[in-house]
Amino acid sequence: MIRFFLIGEFMSQPSKLLVIGGFSAGKTHFGAQLLSRLQSRTCAFCLREASPNLVLLEEALAKLSEGMTSAHTSRDLYGTIVLPVTDQAGNAVDLIWPEFGGEQVDDFVMRRRVSPEWISRVRESDSWVLMLRLMKLRTDEDLISKPLDKLLEKSKNPAPEDTGPAKASNLEWSAQARSIEMMQMLLYYKEVSLYARVTLPRLTVLLSCWDELGKPDKTVPANVLEEYLPLFKKFLEANWTTDSLSIYGLSALSKPLKSDVPDEEFRKLGPEKFGYIILPTGDKDRDLTLPIRKVFGLEA
Repeated sequence: MIRFFLIGEFMSQPSKLLVIGGFSAGKTHFGAQLLSRLQSRTCAFCLREASPNLVLLEEALAKLSEGMTSAHTSRDLYGTIVLPVTDQAGNAVDLIWPEFGGEQVDDFVMRRRVSPEWISRVRESDSWVLMLRLMKLRTDEDLISKPLDKLLEKSKNPAPEDTGPAKASNLEWSAQARSIEMMQMLLYYKEVSLYARVTLPRLTVLLSCWDELGKPDKTVPANVLEEYLPLFKKFLEANWTTDSLSIYGLSALSKPLKSDVPDEEFRKLGPEKFGYIILPTGDKDRDLTLPIRKVFGLEA
């Protein structure tokens, strides 16, 4: 989870941004790459003073500097980093970055409960960023995509890989159903009604690890979300106002890295030379801060 507190004359109260992403969604690499941009001054923000604690992101950035991926964040980890920055117009922004294991988010729907800590984060935030790694999501064979009689038939005659102690039920939720239910749970704890379209919290969807999707240039991220999760996209469009919803592609690393074999090009050029954003128009930009700037109305 990431919270961004905006401090300055242009706002009467701090604004808080909550970043939500499940297991292997790419939150840590995204954070480390933002830090690399700040340190190398290759984005619209710059550090205005020293940060008191960068251990969590520095460890990830050190691995990237060696041309390797960082370790997965423990599901029980919770730490906080403050990145005090300013934009090109002189607006002061404090990026408060709590790091967490993505399993905490995955557990929302599966366990049918949200922890008190997460309820507090949801209620305090007025903008959300949802990170989705489409290639890691299960999108087939649930009540949304397949008739019930077909699912019951499979349940009675499961394939070997569908059995075992890890399978509580063969009628598992797909990513579409799980994502919709998770958003409804978060809106419930945020005490936001769906009788009218949502303006707050503003929502930005980041389709992470964009490079592994193999899409051609100029591909519009909203079209890709519709290709993989059509019902979820319709849910978002039906419940958020146009101005409060945006969809971006994100490749924090530009290409896959290994955890034990260094990528020589990545190590030679440095992490700040890699990574890009796909804008809602389909255009590519190397400034990973663009979705953040849009959420807070700080676009150049």
